[in-house]
Amino acid sequence: MHRPSAPAGDTPELAFRQAVELYNQGRLADSERLYRQILKQHPRNFATLYNLAGVVWRAERFEEAVRLLRKALKQNPNSAAAHILLGKVFRSLGRYDDALMRIRKAIALAPLFADAHDAHARVLADLGEEEQAIQAQNRAIDLAPDQPRYYFSLGLMMRWTDGDLRLAALKAFAQKPMSRDDRVHLHFALGKAYADCGNADEAFRQQMQGGALKRQTIFYDEASTLRQMDEMCRAIDTAWLMQRHGEGDPSKLPVFILGMPRSGSTLVEQILAAHPKVRSSGESAAFTAALANIADNPVVQAMAQWSGPELKRLARSYLETLKRQVPAGATRIIDKTPWNFRYLGLILAALPGARIIHTCRDPIETSLSIFSILFWGDSQPYSYDLGELGRYYRAYDKMMTHWHDSILPGVVLDVRYENLVEDFEPQARRIITHCGLEWDDACLTFASTREPIRTASQLQVRKPLYRTSLRRPRPGSDLLKPLLAALDPDAPTDGGAS
Repeated sequence: MHRPSAPAGDTPELAFRQAVELYNQGRLADSERLYRQILKQHPRNFATLYNLAGVVWRAERFEEAVRLLRKALKQNPNSAAAHILLGKVFRSLGRYDDALMRIRKAIALAPLFADAHDAHARVLADLGEEEQAIQAQNRAIDLAPDQPRYYFSLGLMMRWTDGDLRLAALKAFAQKPMSRDDRVHLHFALGKAYADCGNADEAFRQQMQGGALKRQTIFYDEASTLRQMDEMCRAIDTAWLMQRHGEGDPSKLPVFILGMPRSGSTLVEQILAAHPKVRSSGESAAFTAALANIADNPVVQAMAQWSGPELKRLARSYLETLKRQVPAGATRIIDKTPWNFRYLGLILAALPGARIIHTCRDPIETSLSIFSILFWGDSQPYSYDLGELGRYYRAYDKMMTHWHDSILPGVVLDVRYENLVEDFEPQARRIITHCGLEWDDACLTFASTREPIRTASQLQVRKPLYRTSLRRPRPGSDLLKPLLAALDPDAPTDGGAS
């Protein structure tokens, strides 16, 4: 993110630099704390408001980020960087008209600012305007040909070929000094390029290098995360749910699509979103925001004590956010936030009328696909180390087994990606029926949707289904050993796929 410098004499320089460094280390809470201390003395300082908005945006508190950026723009209405960031936040909220307006304002203010064209390309890609998106991304590359992240973005919109001159330029970057963030984008861009060109081993090596560098920027407490997942299973079980039966909000509006990333959730979302009575809020983080509204620091022990009043407040807070994110009139609204599987018991206690769809896929295929992705922000912090990824997958699998054992049969619909690809229409009909909707043939032509799609699999989702998507080329077993050992610690150490 572009960061204006703190003006000398206007903000405490040392505190400002420390806040920037903390952000770069992934310590968002500490960075935010410092910026807020500065604002107490300098409430109108543009640089601090702008940087704090970036921290809050990365923490996925999008509406708060909007408010901070509006304050910043009052101090500097012609800041192209602030208009770009506000456009990115609006994109995160699914407010695409507002996003385009802000980003085009930035281009008008600074037509040679490559970041503006990069942001423009990403919004256009979400909207399915592939040719315009690639054109805008190439404009960013033309303006800043030494920035690997623009090549990375381009790779999300197209397939690389061996003879592409831009790919030759990208490979040449590997020998140049650059910042850690640039090198992360370089390795993930090369990983995508080598995969497109059929070199699975080199693609995986690039992903490993990029992942190792990215992991250095993320604060992830694996022991605490896995412990909390285990505590949630112990605290919220069949008896807990039965005691709170009927205490939540009976709304049938939400449809939760949850599970691991890269397990077919976007495909299921698009099938549903093609139905005329359904709208999607995408990966909204609305439920975790609602949890935060109920308790400043929601922990398992506290949540396990909640009953009718807290559950109704939780449901009300969630539904209010959900309704703001999509146009009025929908019978069902999709929330495609993968990590909601961790809160499934709470979701059903607060919203017993919600429909739940759990997407799943072969564990190795899921893990390899996750490992190939440079996720936005810190949304999947476990995904950049093969051991952490495998252990998180096992904890997820254990947790879903617990929910299946604790919840009444039929409440959660399992949709296996492989079955959906091999037997599409019957599986699509299962999904629509589970959501209490009448069948509509539009659900068969989801690939032609004009609905915005914000996902790393944009290219695939807007194309017809192919069985070749069921198994990606795998690197040699020696490269996979850390993942395989973590997925199944009891398996022979010399196993694997080649």
